Order: sequence, then C-alpha cells, then structure tokens
Amino acid sequence: MDKNTISIEINKPINLVFEYTTNPINTPKWIPSILKEKAEGKIGIGTIYSQKTTTGQNALVITGFIKNKQLDFHEVNSLYTCSYRYKKSAKGTILTYSEENGVGGKIKDPMKTKNLQLLKKLIEE
Repeated sequence: MDKNTISIEINKPINLVFEYTTNPINTPKWIPSILKEKAEGKIGIGTIYSQKTTTGQNALVITGFIKNKQLDFHEVNSLYTCSYRYKKSAKGTILTYSEENGVGGKIKDPMKTKNLQLLKKLIEE
C-alpha cells in the first residue's frame, strides 16, 4: 500500500479553509494535475466530484464529511482514497492531507508539499 500524508498551517479560520478546499472551482488553482473539477449536488456524504485531469477523467465520492473537521473521498472503481483533516491552531488552521492506494497500489500523482504551500498562499491572500 502506498501512503502519503502532509500538513500545513494556514493563517485563516477553519471555516474559510474548509469552504475553499471543498469548492471544486478552486481545486485546479492549487493542484495543477486537475484541469477541471465539478461537484454534483450539495457537498456531503455521497456527493460525486468529477475531475478532468492531465491523465484522463476521475470520479470521487465523498465517504466522510463533518463540516470544518473532515472530508474523505474514495475514487470510483479504484482503491484510491484521500482525506482532509482540519484542526484549529493558534494562528488559524492546520490542514492535514492524507492519501493511499490500496494493497500494492501506487499513488499515480501524490500530493506534494508545494501544492499545500500554494493552497496556503491562495487562501491567505
């Protein structure tokens, strides 16, 4: 199993960080491999995010959702999962991103620290 976990502190309140990261319009701004992302319906468990990426098309379904605390995805027809955890800090929010790709699987394009640094910059501006 391939696993990747990274964190960053963003100097903004949790609700702003959560809103920004759950809005599919923002995703291509900080994850360059995602060219376009669209959510079907209100954000919550069962919502499907459709992605056009540099390598094709993906669909992710929300499997865990607690506003301002947690967001979990599972890629449709795949063993890939990812999660966001939001925790209050002295300066704002600690965002932890974690992803894994099932037994023996490799993560195609793992999230990088530079992506979260760009996210931080965009949210803090």
